[in-house]
Amino acid sequence: MEEDMKKYLLLLFVLGICQVFAAKDMRPAFDKSGYKGTLWTQVNPWFPVNKARTLNPLGGPNYAAKVYHGINDQYDKEAWKEAIKECQKYGMTGWQFELNASAPGFAYHLKNILQGAKEIDTGFKLAVFIGHFGGGDFETRKNRLIKQFDILSKEWKNHPNIYRLNGAPVISVYTPFAFKPEEWKNVMDEFEEKHGKCIWLFNFWHKTYDVESKPAQIRAYMPYFDGITAYGNWGLTAQTELFKVIGKIMREEFPQKIFEGCVQNAYACHYYHGGVSTRLSEKYRAAWDSMAAAEVDSVVMTNFFDHWENSLILPCYERGDFMLRYAEYQMHKIFGKKFNKSKRPELILINYIDTVPGSRKLEFEIIVLPIDSKHIDMEIGLEIGNAAGKIIKIFPTQKIALNKEYFLRYEIADEEVLGETFLIPRIYGRYIGRPYKSNFNPPTMLDPSIRTSMMFYARSTVSSVKADTDEWTLNGVAPGSKVDWNATNGMGFFQCNITPETPGVNAVRIMRNNRELYRIPQKNMIFGRAFPLPNPGLAMNFYHLEMETADGKRFQTRPIFVTSNQRSGKAEVKFLVNDKIINANVDKDTVPEFFYPCDVDSGQMLLDISGFEHHGKLNMNGKTGYCFGSFGHTDYYHVHDGNAGGNINPLFRRDKNGRGYLHFDSSQKHFYMISGGTAMPYSSTYEMDFMPILNGSKMFLLGSANNQINLYIDEKGYLCIMRGGAVEGEGGIIPKKRQNIVLQSKKPVVSGEWQTVKVVYDMHKLYLYLNNELQSSHDVLPLREHETIDHLTVASRCGFLHNPGNFFNGGIKNIRISGYAKK
Repeated sequence: MEEDMKKYLLLLFVLGICQVFAAKDMRPAFDKSGYKGTLWTQVNPWFPVNKARTLNPLGGPNYAAKVYHGINDQYDKEAWKEAIKECQKYGMTGWQFELNASAPGFAYHLKNILQGAKEIDTGFKLAVFIGHFGGGDFETRKNRLIKQFDILSKEWKNHPNIYRLNGAPVISVYTPFAFKPEEWKNVMDEFEEKHGKCIWLFNFWHKTYDVESKPAQIRAYMPYFDGITAYGNWGLTAQTELFKVIGKIMREEFPQKIFEGCVQNAYACHYYHGGVSTRLSEKYRAAWDSMAAAEVDSVVMTNFFDHWENSLILPCYERGDFMLRYAEYQMHKIFGKKFNKSKRPELILINYIDTVPGSRKLEFEIIVLPIDSKHIDMEIGLEIGNAAGKIIKIFPTQKIALNKEYFLRYEIADEEVLGETFLIPRIYGRYIGRPYKSNFNPPTMLDPSIRTSMMFYARSTVSSVKADTDEWTLNGVAPGSKVDWNATNGMGFFQCNITPETPGVNAVRIMRNNRELYRIPQKNMIFGRAFPLPNPGLAMNFYHLEMETADGKRFQTRPIFVTSNQRSGKAEVKFLVNDKIINANVDKDTVPEFFYPCDVDSGQMLLDISGFEHHGKLNMNGKTGYCFGSFGHTDYYHVHDGNAGGNINPLFRRDKNGRGYLHFDSSQKHFYMISGGTAMPYSSTYEMDFMPILNGSKMFLLGSANNQINLYIDEKGYLCIMRGGAVEGEGGIIPKKRQNIVLQSKKPVVSGEWQTVKVVYDMHKLYLYLNNELQSSHDVLPLREHETIDHLTVASRCGFLHNPGNFFNGGIKNIRISGYAKK
């Protein structure tokens, strides 16, 4: 008994010591139980749910799976009401609506959406996700935060669709490091005196991205906050480790606080090609696994409809409803929330949108979700076809039970598919004693030479339109074949006789390079119609047809190609496969080749006439940013045709013969930026005519962010080309240091005269030509890291990432960038 008393006293002593050294909780106690099991996504109000499917100034190629009310009007309340209903259908609690304290006008947008939520009366909730408090001293930044809510003061206190916990609205703080921990007490006290008690969540992801920094940050800030949340992007390994560390801290040291976990979506920055590899759905699925392991209270998903980052949660063209449907299933597994099971097989087929052979494993996935049916026995396999429908690879069937969850991965060797343009997967097998086949998924494009998107298509058998066939013709040519544009007189005759087996079709879409070219309102795909057929130029266009329903279900045919035969025949392209360089012959007109003659006044646009529409943008005074950095469409066809700004172009000149060119004055710091996959990672050729006006300084003709190519004239007038180690690899990884290779011309260039430079890289050697004469060459190994961060600048050094310098002085014209070696 005496020994037990000693142990008891010792325990009291230890607990007392812990209490002394534990950080004092500066926030009032509250009951967090009502928050458990809630599901959220952050919403950027500047990205409309009803973004146009054609041109859109907000960047990013993806768009909503279905057509929303008020196309391309971000303030259209009816469109946002439709999106609310769609999210709620999958069990989502609400949105964390982003407000920017430095630009308070979006609070009016929130007021509008709150009114819409009230009108549909479904109980959907909105919380606030706030940050960016601007510069200035503490009082200035604090006042910006508080004044932001003056606009919302009425709704904040009594609107039924503002989310409240214990009667207090919840605020997630995006940029919490704008204030020191102890400063937050001052902020919150003054805020709550004016606007009432709130629940404050701290975005632990912000500012630093390494796992090691997080424990100290959380321990410093948690006493002044009511819980944690997150918005951001982690790699696969860091994501798992992060929540292991954080989970332990939150459970043991702050059990009274909200522990909101963050599911990282398919994040990849299109505007500069950064982000973290998704490896198809692996990143997303692993994030959900880490939520379960960490025993989080709630989940927020990054991100609702961000086109720049392509982290779309709302059902979209690329991934259908996979993100929300899988979230609904995981909330069922983790928190016991309702999961509405399908009555028929729910199989989700996933494949990359595009890839360079050898750059990553060529994989396909099938995810099987449990269904509600007595018929649970099924056999499924996967077959991979090409555009003509020829089956290239068959993976054998396996037996599954449809009352369980399955994840199936399939891999095909690059050597088996080199020379193909498209790989088109389809599920096959047997169900209820009959053969079973899904629709073909959209194809995986095999890109020669150019950096690809990292993104993927997901198509569910439940949200698809079934049809009796997928055969159609363009000018009498069947899928997988080529139409000679020169024989069309610019017109295409589209003919098909396809009947949907699924009801509700309300439109047929004629797609060119995955972009909607024409839309026909009808209930089937039985028609014969003539439409103007754009000249493909140096490229090879591909066309397919789609049927879709009002709720975004769709059916897609296999493609037909259109070529102008300007680059007919085959090109030998080298690929890096399993660290070996191998050759393959591919259709030459599938290899990117961009051409900028610079011979017409095209305003501030660097005009590409190749047919790829891969334009550039003039930047003034050495300043640049995100502008003109995103693919414009969901075609991954290297299209880059955003708004180039005003029409004033101070650079356009004509020579004495009347031929146009661009004239640069280095003192004005003018340059062009081309993004969207142009600084080629592998086989490539760069050509241009230039007329330097030497001034004793280093002047760049071409510059890349990641050292794929740096072409410049040095201080002594010699032409130089440098190819070197990458600055950054995928997801911010710092690569191993590699030697920089610099080649130099045999003699200085001539000031005031037109000359021609050509740089060739064939994955073995780098070559420098001046006026068609070889100047120098050197062995250079290809680097995987060159696949990411691929900005290219004309007439300046690119720097990393938006840091131009060493501006060119003189004239430039006839810029040509090719994705293969042309010696």
